[in-house]
Amino acid sequence: MTDADWRACNNPDVMLEFLEGRVSDRKLRLFACACCFRIGHLLTDRLCQQAVEAALRFADREAGIEELTSAYAAAEHAKPLFTDGNWAAVSAAGPKAIQAASDAAAHAALSVAAMESRAAKAAAYAAVCTGAPEESRSSAWAHCDATAAEARAAEQALQAELLREIVGNPFDPPEPLAACAYTIVQLAEAMYAGEDCAFALHDALLEAGDERLAEHFRAPEHPRGCWAMDLILSKDR
Repeated sequence: MTDADWRACNNPDVMLEFLEGRVSDRKLRLFACACCFRIGHLLTDRLCQQAVEAALRFADREAGIEELTSAYAAAEHAKPLFTDGNWAAVSAAGPKAIQAASDAAAHAALSVAAMESRAAKAAAYAAVCTGAPEESRSSAWAHCDATAAEARAAEQALQAELLREIVGNPFDPPEPLAACAYTIVQLAEAMYAGEDCAFALHDALLEAGDERLAEHFRAPEHPRGCWAMDLILSKDR
């Protein structure tokens, strides 16, 4: 993979394969959790939801391996028989970080594809049940497959952006920061905890003369583990 490939890639699997051994398990685990948060409305089983929560705490060293293992086992037992969003949640708590990241992203994309193609799938089944001509049935199933493939590709592209947001660019890593002003660190800590203060952080960085980082925080939403937040907070890569 090259710098240009990294910037343009829309397939998180390809990116994760390149990243193995190059980034921390924490980054990989946070990406797995972020993929699950994107489909939070599809996580319907409480034990599976708890698996994501445990994975998040484990990534931030707020939970030990015992809690992670226990949450994973409980969610694995509770997940439905067929692939859905809950499978992504279980995967996020898996024992190996790189596999957790890959599987959570894959199951999340598949669950989005299933949801987005639901109407097309119902129409295809209706064509079969009503005895529609073969050409109509084939066309209906082709439309269903195309709708699912398009939705899956779109979700994967968003996941790739999410991975770039968390990891940054391994071909152009930022220089470590000198000690940041207390206000900047305080805002970054609040944002890491989930508070909506990106614009305030942008303004504080701009006032401190760091236009590059300030520009990054023009966007309102940043996942936990965002490379710029980690840089300010001196967290691992």
